[in-house]
This record gives sequence, structure tokens and C-alpha cells, in this order.
Amino acid sequence: MPAAHTTLVPSTATATANVTSIKSHIPIVLSMKATNYTMWSVFFKAMCGKFHLLHHIDGSILAAPTNPTWIQEDCNVLSWLFGCIHENVLTVMGDLSVTEYSQCVKSLADDLCDVGHAMYEPALVLNLLCGLRSSFANAVDNIAFKTPLPSFSEACSYLLMMEMHQKNDAASSTVLAIFGRPHVVCGSGGCQ
Repeated sequence: MPAAHTTLVPSTATATANVTSIKSHIPIVLSMKATNYTMWSVFFKAMCGKFHLLHHIDGSILAAPTNPTWIQEDCNVLSWLFGCIHENVLTVMGDLSVTEYSQCVKSLADDLCDVGHAMYEPALVLNLLCGLRSSFANAVDNIAFKTPLPSFSEACSYLLMMEMHQKNDAASSTVLAIFGRPHVVCGSGGCQ
């Protein structure tokens, strides 16, 4: 009797680790400047489905952060995600003003709503806080620990006020640096 033919199938974790270029599987880069979320999400879901990893993005199975296989699979999905999105999707304040940054966060929330993923007000406020510069650390704490959490417009108003204070403090420091020094007279005998 002939021997049975056995095919070895690599584990999902091993198979996903062998994906070296996400762009060959997902040819679209998700960008804020292009309205390509729907097409990008179809490719991304297909990629996750191909490797039996949809549960990492759809929540159909609870996360298992103590399971080494689950951790490796999740890291692979995150790598794929970061490999096919433009940096403008990762909303961080950078050098933007509070007004520009808050408009960007609100625009992202509106775009998500347009594709059927509405963001509720508390999540919108918390997302606003997550991308702020470190100079707003005190404002983040003050807003995040208010009960109830302020509305998006209240949080933006508070941040605008903080931004004005920061600009005034910087201007005051400059004036003090220029005019606040003691009067020094320099002559041939040195400075007094």
C-alpha cells in the first residue's frame, strides 16, 4: 500500500511573518488627501482574510495578549497597517495650530461617519487629546479628568485658550530677555 501524502501547512503566524512587502497585496495607500478608504479597506480585509486574521480587526474574537501566537499575528497585522497608510492619517498635532489640528480631527471623524463608522463625542474628544504636543500635557490632564468629559467644542475652546497663554508667555519671555536685563555700560575700562 502506498504511503499517504502529507502536506505541511505553516501556521498562520509563520505564513504572515513571511509577507515581506505589503504593497504587493495592498496596492493602495490610505491617505487623507484621497478618498480611497472604501477601496483600501477592501484590500486590507482581504489580506487579513487570506491569512485567517480578520478577528484581529473585526473584534469577533477576544484579544489574547498573553498568547505568543496571538501577539505575533497582531504585530503582523499592525505592521501591514502601518505599511499601507500615509503618515497624514496618523493625526498628530506637530506644528499645526489648535484650530488647524482640531479641524483635522473633526474632518477625520466626519470621514469615518461617511463610511458608516460614526465616532461618538467622548471618543472624538479623547482622540483630540491623544495627538496633542507635549506642551499641552496639563491641558490634556485637565480635560481628560473632567466629569463628565467636556464636549468636543468645549475641549477645543480650552485648548485655544491654552495656546493663547503659551504664545503670550513666549512673547513675554522674549520682551524680558531683550529689555529686562540690568543696564550695562561698557567702556575702555570694561563693562560695569
